[in-house]
Amino acid sequence: MDIIVSKTRDAEIFHALIIAAPYVALWFHSDDKKRRQNLILGLLAGLIAVLVARVLAHVLPFEVRPMFAAGSGFKPLSVPGSAAEDWSSFPSDNAAFTLAVALGLFSVNRKISIALAVVVAVIYGVFRVYSGFHYPADIVAGWMIAVASVIAVRPMSRIFDLIAWPSIPEHLAPILYAGSFVALTEYASMFHAARAAARMIPFVSGFLHPGR
Repeated sequence: MDIIVSKTRDAEIFHALIIAAPYVALWFHSDDKKRRQNLILGLLAGLIAVLVARVLAHVLPFEVRPMFAAGSGFKPLSVPGSAAEDWSSFPSDNAAFTLAVALGLFSVNRKISIALAVVVAVIYGVFRVYSGFHYPADIVAGWMIAVASVIAVRPMSRIFDLIAWPSIPEHLAPILYAGSFVALTEYASMFHAARAAARMIPFVSGFLHPGR
């Protein structure tokens, strides 16, 4: 069980499959303007959720992760895994980000949204508690941030309705989609490469998650 939890929790492929792939599939499933606007709002909800979670983790009193807390009762896994000893456990940014992205699909495809919500709740909720990364309260707080973020972006659909979206010249479409693919891949990894680059800046490094 330990190796299944460890490998699943840290596998980059799951970020691509759970975060990026459903949005790409639903984007090309229909060229309906409203559906695509809702997909953009879903991605925006994920961005807001992870930013809020990071800010709270930075400004709230530091909470040691269960795996490092004496007296927490945590039993280390039988397999080695990644750790983030110098990052506060509360709230869980992974839980906030992944659930917000999953719930962001609800207005586009309820079945996919609910299925993804269950999957991320297990992988980035239950598994992270099992691994000693978080207490249950950390995960619940992340989920609350996710729900609030999804609700917060809904009024923006009215703004989108007022925007006259420009048509994309045919010769620029391949470049735009290639750039969008790179951006979505980075988004799905919770901006892993961008954070790695930003950590070289002293002021920024203390604010960012030290690792995966």
